[in-house]
Amino acid sequence: MRYDYSHSIFKFSPFVWQRGFSLAGMGKGDVVVVCGDIHQLSILWIAFKAKLKGIKVVWWGHHKSSTSNDACVFIRLCIARILSDVMLAYTVTGVKYLLKKGFSEGRVFATGNTINQRPIKTAVSHWTSEKLRTWQDAKGISSNRLILCCSMLRSKVQLDVIIRALSLGIIPSDVIMAVIGDGDALPIWGWR
Repeated sequence: MRYDYSHSIFKFSPFVWQRGFSLAGMGKGDVVVVCGDIHQLSILWIAFKAKLKGIKVVWWGHHKSSTSNDACVFIRLCIARILSDVMLAYTVTGVKYLLKKGFSEGRVFATGNTINQRPIKTAVSHWTSEKLRTWQDAKGISSNRLILCCSMLRSKVQLDVIIRALSLGIIPSDVIMAVIGDGDALPIWGWR
């Protein structure tokens, strides 16, 4: 289950209700995967209805994010415990967190939805300080300071703020920015 912008969305901050979700034709033996965002009340309702119909519910999401407070996490996990049959975390660390919070081992899994660091570390190990300086000199950036952004490029990242600051001279002229990532906001900035 996800936002489908072809359906009406009603926002009553901080909650969202979206029309159009249906379990028609589904029953025992079927599985519904829901986003674990408790602000999406229509998702919670569909998960509740699925449970009543004997449909298995997979709860997928950030169970604790950088912006969550302990009370919200507690509420989210209580709701997840009631509505879900299986919990999906993005990382093994997320699985360990859920296990510490009392979820059973056979009920919690990781999707591995993060970057594999091994090839990155291997590539970094081939870049000595001397090789990096030579590359910087060749690019004409050896005397610059760098702002590095490695991110999913979404509008909420607000890279436009840094870009505007660079173009207005608010940030010193010796600062350059490198962006590594992809996402739906890429066309907004005209990058490829």
